[in-house]
Amino acid sequence: MKGSLYRIMVESAPARIAIDAAGVRLAESTKVRVLRETRQPPTYYFPHTDVALSCLQHCAPTARSRAMRDIGTLWWATLASKTPCGATRHLLKAHRRSRVYSLSTWDAMDACCADGEQIIEPAGVVIDAPNPHAMWLMHAADRSLPPERMLAAFATHLREQGFPLLRLGVLVRTLHPLVFAWGGLDWRGRSAPETFEMPYEVLRAEELRLSPYAPILGGEGGVRRRIDPRARADFPILEDLARRGATDYAAMPMQFSDGQINILTLVADGAEGFTTDQRGPMHEVLPLLSSIFEVSSHRRTASVLIETYLGRQTGTGVLAGKVRRGDSEAIHAVVWFSDLRASTRLTEALWRHEYLELLNDYFDCMAGAVLAYEGEVLKYIGDAVMAIFPVADPHELRPIAVALALAAARDASARVDRLNSARRERGIDPIGFGIALHRGEFTNGNVGTPRRLDFTVIGGAANEAARMEAITRDLGEHMLISAPVAESLPEALRAVGRYSLRGVAHAMELFALPADDSEKREADTQTHQQRCQDRAHDSIGQMIRH
Repeated sequence: MKGSLYRIMVESAPARIAIDAAGVRLAESTKVRVLRETRQPPTYYFPHTDVALSCLQHCAPTARSRAMRDIGTLWWATLASKTPCGATRHLLKAHRRSRVYSLSTWDAMDACCADGEQIIEPAGVVIDAPNPHAMWLMHAADRSLPPERMLAAFATHLREQGFPLLRLGVLVRTLHPLVFAWGGLDWRGRSAPETFEMPYEVLRAEELRLSPYAPILGGEGGVRRRIDPRARADFPILEDLARRGATDYAAMPMQFSDGQINILTLVADGAEGFTTDQRGPMHEVLPLLSSIFEVSSHRRTASVLIETYLGRQTGTGVLAGKVRRGDSEAIHAVVWFSDLRASTRLTEALWRHEYLELLNDYFDCMAGAVLAYEGEVLKYIGDAVMAIFPVADPHELRPIAVALALAAARDASARVDRLNSARRERGIDPIGFGIALHRGEFTNGNVGTPRRLDFTVIGGAANEAARMEAITRDLGEHMLISAPVAESLPEALRAVGRYSLRGVAHAMELFALPADDSEKREADTQTHQQRCQDRAHDSIGQMIRH
């Protein structure tokens, strides 16, 4: 083993080993087996016949302990009576499959003795050579890289260390309303890593149950398979990898500081697969690698949550440091204000969960259309939606933002038509709505108290848009458009007159869509559907087969 970077040895203890805790002799045996591993404390395994089982109680694993357990560990064994301070100490781990118990933590014991002499917790097998991956991660890696580039850099490092690495992969669970996990795959010979997102539907897919991810997310300590193209594999992915020339597959859990389990996968195509010298140091640096991906994951999560709850433009401002009360930005934009009609009657007629479902369906129509056409939803005000389509040049005669806002309004109307058709088929009354589009100057301001701030649009144009929407029902219109917006559109709109609005000092000239706007609305809807198809994710099956 000279020159080896990692060693694992199992040997018989040369003496009678005894363990005491809280004044109780928990185990005593001359048949103890000792697992010694590079730079790891040794693990002592006792046969169950030499353990004082009457003094122990078995604790079914919690979500956290289940995620941390070793392969085959079914219970933690603790003293039947808790410590004086009331805390439960996990003393032994019960490996029921092999009917042995292993020492859990040295600091949980009062004493561990060999032939009556106290054993001081020894070091693991000492190897003079440092772990090259740890050295690279601590001193050479650029930790500011986004996760996909960090994955590529680490894969390059492993290949330079002689790994027959066909592919390096990572799966990191994320906090996102639509996405369960983010993943990356670095294939040898490709210019950039392949990235993918797993929606929550993955958790109900049959492909996940048949994936090596499933046992690790369920708490197992890892999955290792030598790949033989002549043999039937227990995971379908291995058959696919065999066709690509792979010879070895390893999946290892990466645990974040909060106990969350993520996954690192390695695929080899060398004749011998991964050697102990390669697997051991990789296992050893998993905590360090996890901490690096945890930082980048938190950055990604913060960005996603801020954008989800504040919007893209506002969220970008917050991440850029606009977090002080009074921070503001002057913008020129088309402002959208929409509202659900007869909402008071609906709240009284429906159960709360039914009304919540209706609101989400309605917001899918309104806010979904805004986002599909590059607008930004600023906030939901009860059942109302306030959004903006920023205009880069206020002096531009016909900015694209105006056309996008009108296309989004047409799309929203088409979505409501489809929703109402489905409601009628179920014998449910259709819903009504109003949309107002206005253009002007706004201040996107940070207001509130220092402990609870909110970004909101401030300015007369925002108030005017809300007043415009309020009279849509009185005028029998689903949509009203102000003169500044109408003047920026190439198509002719239908004038509905000048109106004095509550709280607005001057009368406003208002416009509506032509009487028969269905053809244009359908064309915009088809364009939107094509755009959604172009941006669609791969199927769930394709994602799982990673």
